[in-house]
Amino acid sequence: MAEDGKGIADTVLSIVNAWGLEEILSVEFDAINYDFKFNGRQRASYGKGVRGILTSAVSLSIMKHSLTETNPHLGVVVIDSPLKAYADAESTETRETPIETVRERMYKWLSNWTGPGQIVVIENERVPDDLRTKLHVHEFSGKAPSKRRGFYPDE
Repeated sequence: MAEDGKGIADTVLSIVNAWGLEEILSVEFDAINYDFKFNGRQRASYGKGVRGILTSAVSLSIMKHSLTETNPHLGVVVIDSPLKAYADAESTETRETPIETVRERMYKWLSNWTGPGQIVVIENERVPDDLRTKLHVHEFSGKAPSKRRGFYPDE
C-alpha cells in the first residue's frame, strides 16, 4: 500500500496545486489512519472549505490510480459542492487562495480532464463562461434559459 499511497499522494499534490492551493507543499499517505496528510497535517484539521477541496482531489486521484493500475473502481466520481464551503463569505476559515482563483483553476483543470473515468460535479458556484461548453454544463435554476429545477423534468 505504501507505494500506491505515494503515487496517489503525488497526484493529489499535483491536482491541489493546479487548483490554486499552492500553499500545499506536501501530501503523504498516513497508513495508520488510512488518510492523507497535507503539509504534515491531518486532512480533518483543515476547515470545511479547504477540506472539501482536498477530499475532491483525493477522490479523483484514487479513481485515476485505480483505473490506470487496473484496480477495481466504478470509473465515476461524483463530487458534491466542492466549492460551496470554500466560497462561504461568512466562514472564519483562513484561506490563502481567493475563491475566484480556485474556481477558475478547478474548472479549467476539469475542462482538460481526458480520463480515465468520468467526473460529475454538482455545484452552486457558477462555471466561468469560457469553459461552459467544454464542460457540458447542465444548469438547474428554474430560470431562463434552462428553466429546469432539477434532474427530473417538470410534469
